[in-house]
Amino acid sequence: MSASASSSPLWPTLIGAGAAIVGGFIGAWFQTNRADDVAREIRREERREQALQALQFQVGQTVDQVAEISKAAIAQGQTVFQYAAALKPLRALSELWLWQSTSAISEQSDPGIVRAYKDLDADVRERLPTVYTTDKLPTSPDKLLADLDHVLALLRTLRSEVKLQVDGLLRPSPPWWRFRR
Repeated sequence: MSASASSSPLWPTLIGAGAAIVGGFIGAWFQTNRADDVAREIRREERREQALQALQFQVGQTVDQVAEISKAAIAQGQTVFQYAAALKPLRALSELWLWQSTSAISEQSDPGIVRAYKDLDADVRERLPTVYTTDKLPTSPDKLLADLDHVLALLRTLRSEVKLQVDGLLRPSPPWWRFRR
């Protein structure tokens, strides 16, 4: 073997250049993959934040409207129209939940909210019959008030669960070095 072939810097240079290129591709792939994951997580959190704020607004309106209907029922007595009036804001809340909230608020991220909504939904279906089934309307004048009070209590529980999560959005986020993957 000649001295010029063994001391030639060509092979180590080519091997080093190849390793640098492969390392660069791996590093670029890792960074773009990580950036995609981070961007996806940011979008998911933004959707959750928007859904929580919309839900907080709708729950607050629903509590106010059902409380007004309850006051009117105390003053005027029970009527089919008060059942129908109570169902209107509750249906609006249900539509918001089905069309926007369920895609962003999950059992994993917000179990208290999901549990409170499910309790409310089941109670509304049981206690407040639709206007079309007037044969199911209670005959006792105090029944509507009891039903509305119970629904209001569940609405207030939902409102406090949502408020707890929205208040958590206002807390400062941890520094970047504390993010774990």
